[in-house]
Amino acid sequence: MLAAPSLKFIVRHPTLSPLELLEQVQALKLPGFAVTHSGAPFLEVLAAGVSKAWGLERLCAHLGVARGDVLAFGDERNDTEMLAWAGRGVAMGNAGPDVQASADEVTLSNDRDGVAAVIERLPDLHAAPGNAALSVPSE
Repeated sequence: MLAAPSLKFIVRHPTLSPLELLEQVQALKLPGFAVTHSGAPFLEVLAAGVSKAWGLERLCAHLGVARGDVLAFGDERNDTEMLAWAGRGVAMGNAGPDVQASADEVTLSNDRDGVAAVIERLPDLHAAPGNAALSVPSE
């Protein structure tokens, strides 16, 4: 496993919850990596600077999509940078306060169709045949 490059390292602890462990790891203030929590029962450790925002920025540059045209949804701590980066970041109603604070707006919770509630309000969604607002430019 160590012979090939890793994209992500998973960390669990036998007695600490993921959030408790996250606080412990962040308190170490060690350079060279990023650590986050996605709601799963473990932490994710990545290379410094790697995040959903970083990946989305690279994808948008490749596709020629302007940051202001990006609509992103999130509900966990690993979404905060992406929500702040996007032209319009939307936190789910069930997201924690830190996630909601990183977003431009808060929608309904996951179990109340929060994503659909925002998408249905998009002005161009019903304006063009084929829902052009949701199309991806071709190469």
